[in-house]
Amino acid sequence: SVGLYDMAIEIKGGAGKGIYNIYVNDNLVRQNLDLYTPNIYTETYINVGNVGLNKGINTVKFECVGKNPLSSNYNLIYNYRAQLL
Repeated sequence: SVGLYDMAIEIKGGAGKGIYNIYVNDNLVRQNLDLYTPNIYTETYINVGNVGLNKGINTVKFECVGKNPLSSNYNLIYNYRAQLL
């Protein structure tokens, strides 16, 4: 149903990851999220906070805005699921 939900997205950090803005239904919910870690594929849940979700289709968009100077690339790996807390 329509309402506010506490939402988290499972993302993998790593040595070749970029910096991203995350949007839910075209609303910016996380800005300049740096996914660089020196470890390969560090899984983490990113809490994006309370988001408005509609009945039916909702969209999540990742916008690459750069990379950490230590990162070797701009990659993004996420699991196709969002957890409503």
